[in-house]
Amino acid sequence: LACTYGYAASRCSEHEEAPEIVADATGWSWSARIAPNRYQWTRLSWRDDDPRRDQPPAELVDLPRDGRSRGADVTWHLVARPGGPDYLCIGDAAAVLDPASSHGVLKGLMSGMMAGHVLIQALAGLATEEAAIGAFTEWIGELFAAEVTALAHLYRQLPQPPGWVHQLAGDGSRPD
Repeated sequence: LACTYGYAASRCSEHEEAPEIVADATGWSWSARIAPNRYQWTRLSWRDDDPRRDQPPAELVDLPRDGRSRGADVTWHLVARPGGPDYLCIGDAAAVLDPASSHGVLKGLMSGMMAGHVLIQALAGLATEEAAIGAFTEWIGELFAAEVTALAHLYRQLPQPPGWVHQLAGDGSRPD
């Protein structure tokens, strides 16, 4: 999955008060005012041939762009080993979901807190290094699975959900 995002400058009366997210047959677009006369937009495309891939939403398309559009890979994935001897992966280094999950910053903070917790347990001798790594790895996996399930459920509710979401089992994993 690829997100494209950018900024627009000027005034857009449709976005003065509230952000907006709108799904269509090829993806979704989010936009919001982030400062006076400045708007941010993000487009997630379900397909490579999405005609809107590099475009802001219709209400922002005629505004002057503030810089060039950028992109990010937001393909859902969990690192195979988010913890090991001498390392713990936190935030997007451990797991990525697309921005519709709306928990990226929260997951970064939570995983940093959990990493600190298991590190203190190991350093204080309350858990072995292996047990601490195992607890962290299990926690990251369970959090990711719950988020995948919730986001897949949300996408299945759309009038035109992405085709790949139906390939996920109820728990977010791929069916055998």
